[in-house]
Amino acid sequence: MQRSIIEKAIVPPSSVANPTIDAGAVSVGSATYTLPAGALFVAPSGSDASGSGANSTNSNNTFRKVTALRCGNRGFAAYRSNDLELDRVRAEHCNSEHFNYAPECGGMKIGATRRVNVHNSIFSNNYAKGL
Repeated sequence: MQRSIIEKAIVPPSSVANPTIDAGAVSVGSATYTLPAGALFVAPSGSDASGSGANSTNSNNTFRKVTALRCGNRGFAAYRSNDLELDRVRAEHCNSEHFNYAPECGGMKIGATRRVNVHNSIFSNNYAKGL
């Protein structure tokens, strides 16, 4: 199986400003999707950014060296993403819009997913659950 990798991509703040809650700035739903190399998802300070950094909706994805800061809803999400690997993922100050904790706000939400490996990652200072 081919592994999708999100690694070191830069997404401009304007891309994060108003994504739909379900989509996020980047959605990975393909087994062959790769972002180019140090992903940083940052919502502009004082903005009405209410979306997410990156979402995975496919199996065998890897989030490596990616950061989500001040995302209005959640930093990252995974749904039906079996064999997900999170390596050096950082989610801080997410849910900056102070949405309800359930069902989806925080640093990262993972649902309906089996076999998740988390290595050397930080989920801190989020305004809901970190991981």
